[in-house]
Amino acid sequence: MKLAELKSQLKAKERSIKDLLRFIETRSDQNPNHTLLLGAGCSVTSGVRSASALCNLWRREIIEELAPTLITSGLDEQQDWLKKNQNDWYDAQKEYSTLFERKYDLQRQRRMFVENEVKDAFPSIGYTYLTALIDQNYFNTVFTTNFDDLVNESFFLYSNERPIVCAHDSSINSVTITSKRPKIIKLHGDYLFDDIKATERETESLDQNMKEKFVEFAKDYGLIVIGYSGGDRSIMDIISLLLKNDEYFKNGLYWCIRKDSDVPEELRRLLWRERVYFVEIGGFDELMAEMYAHLSKGELIPPSTTHGRNRYDSVIKRLLDNPTAFPTTSENLRAAKEIFIRQSKRKAIANLIINPDSKDKPLPQSDFTDDDLLLLTNLEKLFREKKYEELIAESRIHLHNIADSSVGDRIASMLINAYIALRQDHEAKRVADHMDSISPCSSKWLLKKARLINAPKDKLEILELALSRDIYSSEALRALGRWHSDQCGITMGEARKQAYESAYDYFKKSIVAAPSKSNLAWSLQHELVRQHEKNKPRKNDRLNEIETTLAHQGALDWGLLNLKVERLDKDQNKIAFNQLVEQIGQGKTRAPKSLKIHFDRLLLRAHINYEQYDDAKLILDELHSSQEHVSDSGLAYDIAKAMRKNFAMDDLAASVLKDNLAADDFDATVFSYLFRTLLDISYYDEAKQLLDRFAENVLDTHEWRLRHEYHERIGDFASALDALEKREHLGSPTDYSAKSYLLLRQKKFNEAREFCQQYLTSISYTPEATTIIVNLEVARKHLKSKPDNGRLDAVIAYEPTDVNKAVVAALKDHKKEALSHIENQLKKDKTFRFDISRWPVFEEISKEPEYQRIAAAFKHN
Repeated sequence: MKLAELKSQLKAKERSIKDLLRFIETRSDQNPNHTLLLGAGCSVTSGVRSASALCNLWRREIIEELAPTLITSGLDEQQDWLKKNQNDWYDAQKEYSTLFERKYDLQRQRRMFVENEVKDAFPSIGYTYLTALIDQNYFNTVFTTNFDDLVNESFFLYSNERPIVCAHDSSINSVTITSKRPKIIKLHGDYLFDDIKATERETESLDQNMKEKFVEFAKDYGLIVIGYSGGDRSIMDIISLLLKNDEYFKNGLYWCIRKDSDVPEELRRLLWRERVYFVEIGGFDELMAEMYAHLSKGELIPPSTTHGRNRYDSVIKRLLDNPTAFPTTSENLRAAKEIFIRQSKRKAIANLIINPDSKDKPLPQSDFTDDDLLLLTNLEKLFREKKYEELIAESRIHLHNIADSSVGDRIASMLINAYIALRQDHEAKRVADHMDSISPCSSKWLLKKARLINAPKDKLEILELALSRDIYSSEALRALGRWHSDQCGITMGEARKQAYESAYDYFKKSIVAAPSKSNLAWSLQHELVRQHEKNKPRKNDRLNEIETTLAHQGALDWGLLNLKVERLDKDQNKIAFNQLVEQIGQGKTRAPKSLKIHFDRLLLRAHINYEQYDDAKLILDELHSSQEHVSDSGLAYDIAKAMRKNFAMDDLAASVLKDNLAADDFDATVFSYLFRTLLDISYYDEAKQLLDRFAENVLDTHEWRLRHEYHERIGDFASALDALEKREHLGSPTDYSAKSYLLLRQKKFNEAREFCQQYLTSISYTPEATTIIVNLEVARKHLKSKPDNGRLDAVIAYEPTDVNKAVVAALKDHKKEALSHIENQLKKDKTFRFDISRWPVFEEISKEPEYQRIAAAFKHN
């Protein structure tokens, strides 16, 4: 669709450049109210070939090779031939990415092409005005999809300011939305790095930190898009998602489109959304010139460029020698060109570039000196280039001299990140210790160090020291609560009770210190009580107290309703269930449109927890058909979990998880659940490929846990045991349940018995150690010993679930009773059938014809 046709269809959505300038000019306290998103169209007059020009070149080369008779044919005929004969790789709607990938197989090859393409590029006149507008604080942040360095180079040429440049996902965290320094955020990377994103698959999602930063800016700023056609999903998907929430782009989204341009269908659909408008422009340079002339009350050349540098003659000469540098369609640019020519003839052009020593204009206020900025810029560049050793060497030279400063904090953080990237955690800890010695009254560096420690006792010592520095630190209190909560999962008997009470108290103190509902201690404390409080009256009292107190911050708040849903079970009366469903409905009614689907998620889980499966299925089908799970990892997990546990739709659940993992930013929960789903349905090769691909995105200890599970499923028990030992070496506690299970799978029954007895003796055979007690009894049964009914009955008394009842009945050879409990559990969780097929305790039961009949109803689709 051409722009003219779009204008006839969406008259109400068109805004003029004057309208746009009025919006930009209307500022509060002289602060910007819009960010910029620059695309490839902004680089054309700087000497970078456009995507369409490259497509024409590559298409011609491919046609010349594959169908030389069509070399003189028109565009439509060539595209039709490619669609018909090369449809396994060619997509006319995504021609740039498919042709690029066809011409250059590897990411490194594409990087080298881009490097050659942009090496001679020179900032056009439009960038002169852009930097001036940023100097005047009409803009402060520039997002760009381009690989070139034109925006940053323009600051070097035309401005005193030195921007923060982020082209690497790990560097974006250092950028704060309130920073006064200009920010250049390269969404798809920099041509200096092999991991630039150019093809369709590579641009399907932004890296996590990039996405979060884009979302952060979208909440406080409007967005002006220039030179970008919306050709990759990563950015279009997140913009579409944010537009569903009134909290984002409150100052509007204005899409600048060149006259006679083709308007992609996806952009046309976006323009139908609220707060989105389009503006017809002549081009990037023309728009920047008009913006500057209007906002500077008629000035044609920025005053900030009148403090010349020695090389300014060559800079202006390059602009004047470029036939496309001053488009004749712009009156402002024609006038600017005449000024440059006159000044060049009078040899006065040298005054048009910044002179650092100039007294004519005061330097902007900054937290850093020029030397600081130079140092930090160099270190950030080294990190982006993954030159970690060089960064470490350079940082260590300066850190001891300036550690007690904001600059020192930045250097130390980069140094820690570099050591972590090199897997040198011990060195990262040393940096944290050094910084802590400089700030002995702060808990900041101790909490950073604690995150680097796996050994539980060592971590506890650091966290307690951090709290002693600031006894009201909600972060330190919450971290200690998490530590003790983790101990509840790995300790038994009295030690577990003490850990539970300590965790509860620390979470409560964290809430007192920071009672906002955004404090994660609320949900952590609620989860702790649900999982580990065995005294039912006290459990209800504590959960009621948490929910009642949190309700003071909003009775229909999603977070509070989520806690109530998590607590819900079949034992609650129908009135309580109906009241909760009604509250969820009220919350949904009041919620912004973009958040309504999350209340539907609550409804799904509420009906499942209350075992209302028919209604749950209707909600599940509606959620799945919405396709929102593709870009929402939490929703994808909820849908897949319900599909598997309650409706035995394992293959469809795997598809949901794959869609999300491919389209959204990496989510460890989605990844892990997909991996385990693939193992359950025996797609072992696919599970292994998934793990190898994403292993570096998860903690080392978690990676080895998953590798243990993979090796166990394929019957390689020796490798599974090795994986467990690697986890222990990394600081994870010994997994007695998993080790005893592997011994049983290897039919080492004597060894399994001795291993279990040794551990259970040390904890006085507390019934909390259910799995190990069961494994002991399985080993004893294979060694012809009678079951210890006292121990087994104690397990049931401690936690009388259908799973435990089925296990105990199987050990006692009460097969009919065991099958009854198995069937009850399968009604609630159909994934239990995969456990039955693997657990040694059910080895005989799984062969029973009656079990085969029961299981037949739950085969994966």
